[in-house]
Amino acid sequence: MHKYPADIVHFHRRPMPGNFSMENLFHDLREEMNKAVGIRVEECPEFSRGLIARLKNILWARKRQGYINHITGDVNYIALLMDPSRTILTIHDCVNLERLTGIRRWILKKLWFDWPIRRVRYVTVISEATKARLLELSSCPAEKIHVIYNPTSHDLKQGLREFNASKPVFLQVGTKSNKNLQRHVEAISGLNCELRIIGKLTDEQRTLLECHRIEYVNSYDLSYEAVIKEYIASDIVLFASTYEGFGLPIVEAQSVGRPVITSKTWSMPEVAGDGAILVDPESVDEIKAAILELISNSESRDELVLRGLKNVQRFKPGNISIKYLSLYEKITVPNSFGQPNNM
Repeated sequence: MHKYPADIVHFHRRPMPGNFSMENLFHDLREEMNKAVGIRVEECPEFSRGLIARLKNILWARKRQGYINHITGDVNYIALLMDPSRTILTIHDCVNLERLTGIRRWILKKLWFDWPIRRVRYVTVISEATKARLLELSSCPAEKIHVIYNPTSHDLKQGLREFNASKPVFLQVGTKSNKNLQRHVEAISGLNCELRIIGKLTDEQRTLLECHRIEYVNSYDLSYEAVIKEYIASDIVLFASTYEGFGLPIVEAQSVGRPVITSKTWSMPEVAGDGAILVDPESVDEIKAAILELISNSESRDELVLRGLKNVQRFKPGNISIKYLSLYEKITVPNSFGQPNNM
């Protein structure tokens, strides 16, 4: 076993209520990493809202540095006053940058991407698709970026359930615009089914569901244990998202043995492997055809589940933790990029 420095720190954002996905991911990784080295966890004291709160987080992070500092996501800006030779930044996606324009986009690009990237030793991203997009949007050297996938959770296990072909239960994970709820609803319109939705619905989304006479159940702010139960209670997981940096629900659904319909764009084919039906997320017809195929063809459905269970082996925490530990070990090697320049 390699010897790692004693003081490794994971810096987490202060998560909004019901939003613990990043924290859960690194909790499972630490269970594996702690077999080799102890890791200290520091959570930002302030929610990442407004200038004052973010300045407080930057100053706080500077005082709590370890020998190796790993910013685990969503508070990239705290790197600004940290030791650039011993800091790693994980970037999960560039979605917020894609949505903004004008001065707000310029500020976000500087605070979340350009300046933090210059102030760290390594950047990790969660998919090759995210790496490609980051290279388009920033001047980060390609050799500074390491692709390390998100892990699955230890809590995810195959859950047996007899497929209900007469009235299937569809699971929709997420209600933001990129989660494509509208086209999913249009695709299942007219089917005898139940749609279970995780995520707070807007009034417009509720109206859409009622107009299409969809029988649905909505829940949000769930514990992760409750989310897993939703996967197990479903027959098919709908995840034809229009944008994902990774697409964790794909491998979560595969882990419990559920067939998945996802998109042929961005990171989703990379993550799904051959264990999902890939569709054009902007085509209601393609989504509907995939749904009907899974309902009517039990052999195709069963084969897809088996391929999904095989695919998730790539994302086991033990395999992913080794990649992070190898990167931590590189911190003890002289920086091949030199001391990053100040802003």
